[in-house]
Amino acid sequence: MATTKIKERFQVTIPREVRDRFKCEVGDTLDVAYQNGRIVMVRQQVIAKPQIAKLDKEEQVLAHTAREKIRKIGSDFLNSVGLSDDEFKVAVKIGLIDPDEAWWYSEEWQSGEREASNDLKDGEVSDAMKGAELNQYLNDLRSNK
Repeated sequence: MATTKIKERFQVTIPREVRDRFKCEVGDTLDVAYQNGRIVMVRQQVIAKPQIAKLDKEEQVLAHTAREKIRKIGSDFLNSVGLSDDEFKVAVKIGLIDPDEAWWYSEEWQSGEREASNDLKDGEVSDAMKGAELNQYLNDLRSNK
């Protein structure tokens, strides 16, 4: 076990073998706690920040518009408008939306969502088919080809 001495202003030097083992470096941040009669120091795990995309003036305007549209879609999609192609690209570029789920925010998709919701509201849909009824419907579709 390594030992160290508490110095003026309660500073402590971490012994070399401990620093080497835990790969501590100057500038690292430690959490310090009192646990069961011991002082425990734990190095904080720092996660690297992702690179921030650089936007020109036009992209900045598109990003602002996209952010507002995304907020509106989240709170009131029936009265919202989806993203244009350019807004869509900027929103993915700066991480406003996940690239794998970005299609959902497009105007084409949002238009379909509004249409389906209005159909439901207007009673223009039928109950889901099940069992034999569904099999018969699928068979009829196949035979009409």
